[in-house]
This record gives sequence, C-alpha cells and structure tokens, in this order.
Amino acid sequence: MKESINKTTLAQMYGWNLQFLVNRINTLSELVKELEGTGYYNNQRIFTPKQVKIIFKHLCNPTIPL
Repeated sequence: MKESINKTTLAQMYGWNLQFLVNRINTLSELVKELEGTGYYNNQRIFTPKQVKIIFKHLCNPTIPL
C-alpha cells in the first residue's frame, strides 16, 4: 500500500459499513495504541499508508484487492 485511503473505502474493502470499522478499530486497544504512535486521531478521515499497514496487521488483509 503506497497511498492514503479514506475510512469509507477501507470499510468497503472489508465488506463493512463505516460505523462497524470505526467500532472495530476502537475496541482493539493495541491497534489504537499503535495507530496513535503515527499521529492517528479518532475523527481522522484518511489513513496514511503506514496506518493502513498497521490496520491490515491487526485486522488481516481485506478480501478485496487494492
């Protein structure tokens, strides 16, 4: 992943709605902690490539290819 991606697109890649993705991220404290180390904040709309990599690490890669 070499580009930023918005939350809605990421949720769609997993086959989830946006609220489910946000809830899933927020319930995994280790994921949130690692994301916060990259400057992530809860209302952020776009994930950086590094943040996407971290999310994939914790939630597994989505079934839809990038």
